[in-house]
Amino acid sequence: MKILKKISLSTVALLSLAASLPINNPVSAQESSTQTSYSKSSGSWIKSDSRWWYEHYDGSYTTNGWEKINGTWYYFDSKGWMKTGWIKEYGKWYFLDDSGAMKTGWCWDSGSWYYLDTSGVMQTGLQTIEGEQYYLDTSGAMQTGWHNIGDDTYFFANSGESRNINRRALVLGETSTPAVPIADINAMEKVFSNQNFSEVVRFPDRTKSEIIAKMQELFESSTESDVNYLYFTCHGGRDGRIYIGSDKTAFSGWELASILKQYKGKFVVMLDCCYSGTIINAGKSDEKAVSKSEERFDEQAFLAGFSTGDVASKNGEMLDSKFLVLCASWQGEESYSTYGGGSLATRYWAMGTGWNPLQNIKISPVADVNKNGRVTLDELYQYSYSQVLEVISRSNKQQHVSVYPENSQFVLFQK
Repeated sequence: MKILKKISLSTVALLSLAASLPINNPVSAQESSTQTSYSKSSGSWIKSDSRWWYEHYDGSYTTNGWEKINGTWYYFDSKGWMKTGWIKEYGKWYFLDDSGAMKTGWCWDSGSWYYLDTSGVMQTGLQTIEGEQYYLDTSGAMQTGWHNIGDDTYFFANSGESRNINRRALVLGETSTPAVPIADINAMEKVFSNQNFSEVVRFPDRTKSEIIAKMQELFESSTESDVNYLYFTCHGGRDGRIYIGSDKTAFSGWELASILKQYKGKFVVMLDCCYSGTIINAGKSDEKAVSKSEERFDEQAFLAGFSTGDVASKNGEMLDSKFLVLCASWQGEESYSTYGGGSLATRYWAMGTGWNPLQNIKISPVADVNKNGRVTLDELYQYSYSQVLEVISRSNKQQHVSVYPENSQFVLFQK
């Protein structure tokens, strides 16, 4: 191809002619004028100072618009230079490759995949492409992993396709004292069983080694798109330890988090025990302790019988994107249960998701404030926090349900 240079002497004449030429646009008819195409015999590509323009047979050239040349769309700027990269027109984005050709379909740029429809328009939001569902954020970039979109929670594989979410639950408790009622176990088993979970395992009053073995059995087949629910009702220590083993052994929060991190998928941890907020650094650590039960018993003697091992404990062990956590109390606070009513936090977690443990009946999910048939982590937290605080304040005591992460729209339960 002959290399020429734009001659400034002809600029006025060329611009005058170009202004009378139709501007072609590959989008809708309402945004485009009559399409005009030039074959190779009708014009020539001309390069000047590493930039390209297209000269028509009559010496004119297109400015400020699209032109279809030999079946491919190109865009030219106000001076007639061919554009490359991203351009925005009529509020829509297009991508032109290094040759200037408008791209359609999947396009890789700057480390991300984008999808451009048959008109070249960049797509955003949930899109079904060749039978698979993808999520393209507001920048158009294809997303992977967990995302809350509209009323639902989705998981997208590394290749971008959405995956079915499989949910399973393990219900644990150490109920050897009246302060931890078996009613808690019954209520949460019902909560999970009323959902479309693939498996719900009731496993109270077991040794630590049995619990670890059951976790492995239940979670070792978990995939990245699975959500695994782990509910505990038991006593807790000020240092954040979870006194769950019937053989008088305890988990540190660090130990529990380490065990769960071995398995793929997301974990929803619902922990109803004293000082439970320690694992997410929630609340004040110097709060005056109150009792989990209205019935007094020698709690220190009970806890002293547990072996905690030599695993160091620290605060905030579950501040990790792998976990969604609801705790019955702040660190420094104990939690309460009532005669015949179960633990307060568990009661309102159950009612919030559609089970009334006081009457043993299925109800509408009270925490579903926007009535969309789904209960998010934030909705369940907000509901249980206010209900527990209202009930416990009547006794001039304090108990604050805590959550991680805050304001999460992750869908936990569906109607």
